[in-house]
Amino acid sequence: MAGRTPRAARTLIRQVRERLNRKPDSKAGMETAVAVDDPDGLGVHRVFSFDKVASKGLADRLEALSDPRIISVGEVGGHVLVTFSPGSNADDATDFRFDAVDLAAELDEDGT
Repeated sequence: MAGRTPRAARTLIRQVRERLNRKPDSKAGMETAVAVDDPDGLGVHRVFSFDKVASKGLADRLEALSDPRIISVGEVGGHVLVTFSPGSNADDATDFRFDAVDLAAELDEDGT
């Protein structure tokens, strides 16, 4: 049985694809992130691995977000692994606030 991808994971994958200018139906777009776990008791995948290109800087940005929909971020072999919450908040499709993280990083670099 194939598992379901939570809405928060679909949103994150879409945002990463857009940042990389990848079309969802292209080979690169489809390989941006893949589920790497067996579906849980509800038939939902919770752990996704992002390809090496998509992973560049992603872990730091996700950790800076401290979004409750994500319970852990790790790296293995240059791939970022993102584990989504087992709760209903994993079906929150609100965009991740990368703009706020990027602005904070710019301010830190400028020393202001």
